[in-house]
Amino acid sequence: MYIHATPSFFVNADDAVFKASKAELYLKNKEDFKTSDVVSKNNEVKISFFENEKQISLNLSKESLELLKTHFNENNFLSLSDGSIGLNASAAKFVLGWYKDIAYERGFLNADLDKNGIISDYEHLGFKNSVKSSFWTSSDDDIMFLNGTNDKAQGYAQGKIGHKNLSLDELLDTTIKSDKNFDGVLTNLEKSSNGGSLNEGYENLVKEALERIYEEKAKDMSFSIIADVEGKVAKNIGERGKSKQAVKQIYDNFLGKINLSSLNKNEQEHINFFENLNTKNPKLKKDSKELEKELLMQKYPEFKALIQSNENIDETQLKNLKAKRQTSKNYQALSKQDLRQEFSQAVFKTDLEI
Repeated sequence: MYIHATPSFFVNADDAVFKASKAELYLKNKEDFKTSDVVSKNNEVKISFFENEKQISLNLSKESLELLKTHFNENNFLSLSDGSIGLNASAAKFVLGWYKDIAYERGFLNADLDKNGIISDYEHLGFKNSVKSSFWTSSDDDIMFLNGTNDKAQGYAQGKIGHKNLSLDELLDTTIKSDKNFDGVLTNLEKSSNGGSLNEGYENLVKEALERIYEEKAKDMSFSIIADVEGKVAKNIGERGKSKQAVKQIYDNFLGKINLSSLNKNEQEHINFFENLNTKNPKLKKDSKELEKELLMQKYPEFKALIQSNENIDETQLKNLKAKRQTSKNYQALSKQDLRQEFSQAVFKTDLEI
């Protein structure tokens, strides 16, 4: 069966469906982290960050870690003695925001009734990790058309029994890879990409619709999916007439091809970023650095001028400077006390004649 997803079907692809929770910006040093002897799998790396001074440790894929390193400054990643990575400053804030969304807003911790770290079976009913969207269908023999509506896609929807098992590590990892522009918001399309490309996201939106239509039967059915995002397939059909043979030939020519050349600017930026993982984003790094500077100036107001004038200053250097300044003050205070004491002793020993 041919499935022709028309341009209207994708009208809600850019709707925001999940949002990272508000998170605090913390500055940490290596010695703030606890380490362990637990070894991660070859394709994973253990990362740690803090929530209200409580350390949280999870496993991320190396791909997600590289994405984070592409976006945030080097001093956001602390190499710990056990081979894991301690997240610091803006990178930690970003990851913490998505962790809090999954754990609390989507309800992972409460839904995990047996506390085994996995959402499975009936636990999905209490986990708000799904998206609701509306569409309608029309058919012509072995061709089904998927059409969209003007209703907004809505996230935080209840899951269903039968959804695949999910761990918090996996969900956080997928979310990081899905948030293509690191803006703390997942669109319907980004969520459907499941950490892959936006092309995959478009096809997954269609597959999700088919699962809603056919439910369990969909797994045993064969579909030829035409994700007609820009309407080029429909236009081609209109130009060449509507004979079944001609339509199917056009479908066969377009299978597996999604032309994204005329997508809006934001979508194109998302694609460019994902396809060029090693491309640095100086603006985001600058914003990240400014946030860290603001926090440093709040914690060390006496060094405000130094922080503003030195791009590479970090908290360790400021702590050392503060300690040295305090040592100097203590020395000066003791010196003054010694001088006063010596002066007093000299006065008592002097014979004054009037």
